[in-house]
Amino acid sequence: MLFRSPDSSAKLSLLQAKINSACVKDLLEANKLLHELKIHKDVKITYKSIPLDDLRFVSFSDASFANRANSQSQKGCLILAASKQIGEWQSSDVSPLIWYSRKIARVVGSTLASEAYALSGSVDLLSWLRIHWSWICNPSDRWKQPEQCLHNSPPAYAVVDCKSLYDLIQKTTIPQCQEYRTMLEALIIKDRLKEGILIKWVHSAAQLADCLTKSMDGSSLRSFLHVGKCIIHDVDEILRERADKRARKMWQEQISTEHSKPKDAN
Repeated sequence: MLFRSPDSSAKLSLLQAKINSACVKDLLEANKLLHELKIHKDVKITYKSIPLDDLRFVSFSDASFANRANSQSQKGCLILAASKQIGEWQSSDVSPLIWYSRKIARVVGSTLASEAYALSGSVDLLSWLRIHWSWICNPSDRWKQPEQCLHNSPPAYAVVDCKSLYDLIQKTTIPQCQEYRTMLEALIIKDRLKEGILIKWVHSAAQLADCLTKSMDGSSLRSFLHVGKCIIHDVDEILRERADKRARKMWQEQISTEHSKPKDAN
């Protein structure tokens, strides 16, 4: 049995889905994956010491739309234990706790819908993990009353790279979008975030769960596992930088256009 390390989980999951209809091409892909696993057999999961009072939980969730047979989509999730620095825009030691790569249970109609279902699953798993952690730290804790238990458990962060989903969840009004199922899922997520979970947005390049949704090079995820550190950048600062770059580009284009205009003859 192959060990599902995070960097190979998606490839293995997608291959397993083809067992009943496998062809020579799939066998070659399986051999290729086995060769890759042998090359990277030294990949390790390191658990770092984090003070209990500083403990935070972080989930990275992502999805790939309609990349499986019959228009089904793949979702991935990676949950980490981190220190309080993760919520202060600082580098934090992290320890991978849970990860998975699996198909979304229903056929979805858009990338936004697939991302919403991926986030919903990660938020549920975060709550489950926090309740278990509270019980481990205090067996007399009222875990049968999850609202109270979650109120006393460490804060958590749910990280996504889909800006449209982030905006949809962050709105103070009732989420509105063309897909009613997605709107309902967004409402459910908003309600679950009240349990002490903050949603964060990162650039796609910083989405650690990307490798858990599709067959791709896992070197960046392996590098993260080796370093064991993570940082969530300030969303507002990132958007300001983007706006500044756009403004600078527009200004440069305007200057170039004005410079290229022919001068009126005297």
